[in-house]
Amino acid sequence: MIYDQRTYTCRPGTIKQQLEIYEKHGMGPQTKHLGQPVLWATTEVGDVNQFVHIWAYKDVADRAARRAAMRSHQARKFDPRRGPLREAEGRGLRICDLREASAVGRRLQLFLA
Repeated sequence: MIYDQRTYTCRPGTIKQQLEIYEKHGMGPQTKHLGQPVLWATTEVGDVNQFVHIWAYKDVADRAARRAAMRSHQARKFDPRRGPLREAEGRGLRICDLREASAVGRRLQLFLA
């Protein structure tokens, strides 16, 4: 499983307008092809001009196929850059098994000792 975190930054004071534009023009086509996101969120602490989407995919191939389908759809008529959006950033994430990371750390400590 991989996760795609998308962080969007709006011009100050325009996040409500951007979310309305997204809800009207972008959300339907996006969820049609990508499914429901794991998370849609606005910032509580930090840059209050940002919102985040997190999407889940089986693997990189699944992500590529779904995003290609979305791009080929008429949804491309929706261009978020026409609104108050200032910046968009994407980040691919995978779950970190903390038990595994801890075991690797212990082995590294033994090796360095």
